[in-house]
Amino acid sequence: MNIFFKIFVSLGLTLSSMAQNIIDINLSNTTTTKTVIFKAYPNPTTGLIHIENGNLNNEIYQYSLYDTRGKQILKGELVFRKKTINIENHPTGTYFLNINNTKFRSIKTFKIFKE
Repeated sequence: MNIFFKIFVSLGLTLSSMAQNIIDINLSNTTTTKTVIFKAYPNPTTGLIHIENGNLNNEIYQYSLYDTRGKQILKGELVFRKKTINIENHPTGTYFLNINNTKFRSIKTFKIFKE
């Protein structure tokens, strides 16, 4: 049985641009492609962060927002294709938005700047 794993990662020039991970799995003559696409914007932000899940699968993802000291500020689930989180009451600075799958494997991390 032939097994191929092809991982393609494409990162744009801005932190808020879309990252794309494609994994092709070929078992004999069967190919399954899983595409994982997330966007977080605006960046920098004054308080609202929009997270878009461009995936066509029904998988539920989790998000966690951390400050630069590693303290978790917010967390939640990404059940729908778009989620807005509010950090208006948090101080100006740099934050890290981490997207995980249900097995707590990191899918994507965004560096978010709050003005």
